[in-house]
Amino acid sequence: METLVAVPLEKFAWQYGVYLDYKEKIRPARSGKKVSWVDDKGNSHDLDFVIERGGNDETIGKPVAFIECAWRRYAKHSRNKAQEIQGALLPLAETYQFNDPFLGVILAGEFTEKSLAQLASHGFSILYFPYNQLVMALQGLKVNIAYEESEPDDMLLKRLPVLEKKLLRLRKDNNLHVLEYFQKEVDVFFSKLHNRFERKLTRIIVLPIFGKEVSFFSVADAISFLNKETEISNAPLLRHEIHLFFSNHDDIKAVFLLKSDAIAFLHQYAK
Repeated sequence: METLVAVPLEKFAWQYGVYLDYKEKIRPARSGKKVSWVDDKGNSHDLDFVIERGGNDETIGKPVAFIECAWRRYAKHSRNKAQEIQGALLPLAETYQFNDPFLGVILAGEFTEKSLAQLASHGFSILYFPYNQLVMALQGLKVNIAYEESEPDDMLLKRLPVLEKKLLRLRKDNNLHVLEYFQKEVDVFFSKLHNRFERKLTRIIVLPIFGKEVSFFSVADAISFLNKETEISNAPLLRHEIHLFFSNHDDIKAVFLLKSDAIAFLHQYAK
């Protein structure tokens, strides 16, 4: 599944001049086969696909999309997997919030409506291949992946070598029959990805905040101060608040203590 999805993702990355990294890609810029990113707490997360702006084989760019794949045969395991994906991607989304990364999940097998709704509520775009439909799609290629929990282990082990050979052939041929079977769902997912990369910056608000911190030990004193407050002249600059508005109705709010950081942030959207 990951290999098949890599084909349209590579095409997408080429179209927008960005870099797609994934586990099977040989890339000197990182050590080993894993695609790992570290959050601001120092935790490392192994990922399936990362799209970078400014990246190439030799250089790590800025992450602008994190996309995870997952398979679960039984719905009883789907909620845990959804939480596992959240635990990996949400800290990275927070760490790289100023890049406003796209969060995507590509799921196959049995996932409950609640697990899908949970991911959607956290801003994930979802491409889902339900188990029964996936079985039918692969049967069209003479590949039978259907099995039940009651099927004996020895029977499953006998089927595995034949199944692995057939799936390996499909991978080598880059057979897109499965994606075509789910064309509507694939189109919806990629339209969201396109929408994120095609959006235009329509308005920028820069709000310099000047003032002087005043502390109180009671609510009454704070209210009293506000009632008597007058304009403070020659107040120091505290921070810059920046609010970006986009054509697709996305918006990003950022706060910077240093002017240089605010300028560096805006440079990301200069194109």
